[in-house]
Amino acid sequence: ELDRVALGDAPIQELIEQVTGAAARTLGVRSVAVLALDPAGRELILRGLAPAIADEFPHTLPAGEGSFAGYTLRLRRPVVVEDWRTETRFSPEIGNSLGLRSGACVVVGGPETPFGVLMAVADHPGRFGEEDIGFLQSLANVVAEGVARRRAAEEIAELAEARGRLVAQALDAEERARRSMSESLQDGALQDILAAGHDLWALGDLPGAESARAMLRDVVA
Repeated sequence: ELDRVALGDAPIQELIEQVTGAAARTLGVRSVAVLALDPAGRELILRGLAPAIADEFPHTLPAGEGSFAGYTLRLRRPVVVEDWRTETRFSPEIGNSLGLRSGACVVVGGPETPFGVLMAVADHPGRFGEEDIGFLQSLANVVAEGVARRRAAEEIAELAEARGRLVAQALDAEERARRSMSESLQDGALQDILAAGHDLWALGDLPGAESARAMLRDVVA
């Protein structure tokens, strides 16, 4: 089901919510969250949480060693916290304030341009092992694939829109050029006719002048 959503056209938020829900049900832990790195790279923004207890989990976490999620993203590899009370690799303050005891966190997306992290936390120490990490990473890969597909689709749509604008601009320029050329030709022909008319009237009653003037009147008509 998750693969189907990842390969489909549903919004990425729907995929994230399904992934966090599936992980929370399977692992039976306190919370599972997806956090996305902001464009500036300074913090991680909560995009999905299961169970959805909004007032319990921070909406943003600092990048780098200021948080579990930020530390994982900095290393670009899975990180396990065996016991939050003895954690020293990053600031454990946020986790301790929430009463967390253990956690597991994996990166969503490639090392060059990661989307964010998928994180699971529990109320007792030593909850997460290698099997749990593998499970979380497989779900993170599903999210990453969905994000990549949707970004590619957005880029294609933007390119198609830009191409459409260029084609429209080219057609408009061509039409303006044709109009300008036609007006120039018409103006030139009119000037020639006026000049010829002036010359013919200057001939007065000379032989052939009247017939030439008649021919000119036919052309103008």
